[in-house]
Amino acid sequence: MVTCTWLVENGQSELLSTHIVHGLSCFIHSEEGALLFDCGPDATLLYNAPLMGIDLCTVRTVVLSHSHYDHAGGFPFLVGKAPVQRLYTGPHFFEPKYAKNGEVLTYLGCGFDTAFLRKKDILVEEVPLRVEIAKGLWVVGGFQSSHPYEQIPSRFVKQTGKGIVPDRFEDEVCLVVDHKDSLSMLVGCSHVGVASMVARVEQLFGSPVTKLYGGFHLGSSDDKTIASTLSELASCQVQTLGMCHCSGSHAVDMACNGHQFAISVVHTGDTVVL
Repeated sequence: MVTCTWLVENGQSELLSTHIVHGLSCFIHSEEGALLFDCGPDATLLYNAPLMGIDLCTVRTVVLSHSHYDHAGGFPFLVGKAPVQRLYTGPHFFEPKYAKNGEVLTYLGCGFDTAFLRKKDILVEEVPLRVEIAKGLWVVGGFQSSHPYEQIPSRFVKQTGKGIVPDRFEDEVCLVVDHKDSLSMLVGCSHVGVASMVARVEQLFGSPVTKLYGGFHLGSSDDKTIASTLSELASCQVQTLGMCHCSGSHAVDMACNGHQFAISVVHTGDTVVL
């Protein structure tokens, strides 16, 4: 059994003692041990974890869904407290990310580099497609937008050797639990499009994704885009949606009103079985 506990998320559960901040961090526990999926933007995960009875000193593996600050900025704070040995990322993770508004660039990146990892003796493993990190637990990458309604906003850019270019989020990865006859997915922000990500995972594993948790990045999407996304997820046989972070309250309402899924809204302190 693989469980997921939200250490950091934008909203608060009934555990009112936690600190709330914009970001995402999930504590993953399996029979083979513990790992973190994302680290939030800062040291908030270090404050929240003990309130949930979670010992971060058990964490030796971290998966970062992409290098935006609200998912990866907490990693250096974690390293100061936990014996992290291995970091999984997607390709081009360390290319600095920005939001571009007119002539203004705002840094959105992770805040650390490969020199920091070398200094801390942390092995970074780039995942271009997929890798099994525990029995039945996979990190999956290599995503591209495959539906016309899933468009990455033009304000997301990054710095490369060729200058500032549009960010296609080649670094985006997710977690997949393989139950043999079905799959569960945990996504970070789904910048490339959550329906595209689900379709790609089903293609790779040859099984349907029945449980989908995480940020769906529909917070600023119009009704047509949300409806198209939900329709595609239903056609992919997704049965359970656990929406959080950047999914958007309106998307949650539309998903609930459509009666196609079992819907959960997950916040800091909540736990689910993946």
